[in-house]
Amino acid sequence: MLAYILMVFIQQINSFFWSHLLRLKRGSVKTLLLSLPLALFVGLRPSGTGSDYENYKKYFEDISEGYDVYLEPGYVFLNHVASYYSGYEGLVFFVAFVTFFFYFARLSKNSKNIILASSMLFFSGIVFYSMGWTRFIMACSIVFFSINYLFENKYFKFTTFIGIASLFHFSALIALSFIWIRHLKKSTFLYFFVFFISIVYLLPGGLYLFLEYVITIFDLHYSTYLISFSEMEYANNEGSGLGLFFRFVLSILLLLYATFANLEKNNETLIRIIAMGFASFLVLSTWSPLNRAAIIFMQFSILWVPNSLNSSSVVEKSLSMLTLALSFLIFCHTLYNMPEDLIILL
Repeated sequence: MLAYILMVFIQQINSFFWSHLLRLKRGSVKTLLLSLPLALFVGLRPSGTGSDYENYKKYFEDISEGYDVYLEPGYVFLNHVASYYSGYEGLVFFVAFVTFFFYFARLSKNSKNIILASSMLFFSGIVFYSMGWTRFIMACSIVFFSINYLFENKYFKFTTFIGIASLFHFSALIALSFIWIRHLKKSTFLYFFVFFISIVYLLPGGLYLFLEYVITIFDLHYSTYLISFSEMEYANNEGSGLGLFFRFVLSILLLLYATFANLEKNNETLIRIIAMGFASFLVLSTWSPLNRAAIIFMQFSILWVPNSLNSSSVVEKSLSMLTLALSFLIFCHTLYNMPEDLIILL
């Protein structure tokens, strides 16, 4: 637990030093220096740290010995290269480095508060997930980096980066829906969102899960954590009814704001994407392979929250503060109930 708390402060100090004291302008150098502490922390973690660490090590050994492994071709290729040059530990570090390099490449250009954005990488769970779902979070980081190409209407570049991300995890392809979300009329998006949420009540399994979680808000003795929700929620002990309930409420509030506020198109798109992410925790939890789609959508709160805290809109500022508070509470909750496979010894 102490290691994670220390890393939050180390990353904040690092971000402050390079962004505010020295005010580096060169993009690639600045990105490298900003991402290095987290790359070292995650990439050089002790053996066995992370829910899938041993599984990926077994994949690496099988690929090195010439066996067929049914993973995405980009990740298989990295394993082949690492088997000749660096070994499994080298692969772990390289994946961590690339992941956080892409996150900070976007944050260093678009975040108005790089210090808080660095903290949001922890609060949003990205640092935790990067130790287990390594290839998925690597794909997420590439999607995160590509968002500006969408906003600049450079759809060829956007789809190219999504295609690259899908070489490491096929779920990245869901980010292609961002193009559709961006061009939907407000009324159409409202109807779609209502339909999307209503699936929770139309599917018996979804309704059961939702009611089960709501019960945990009022009856702590009933169940604090439910394994059935999803691997991710169970692995990080975030699956409390209260957390799910707040995600549900925030998704509705963000939807209403994106529908009725007079927003610049890019910001409206970003809020729509994040709202879909919060809502996805409800709908997609009934189909485990797709629950990671919620992370692809929700990760953009890392960018939106710090930028909106200084918004002239009281509503947007309040929503960003609520999102920050929820993310921070989940982070504290995860630390308090730290699973064994996420414990790092300094």
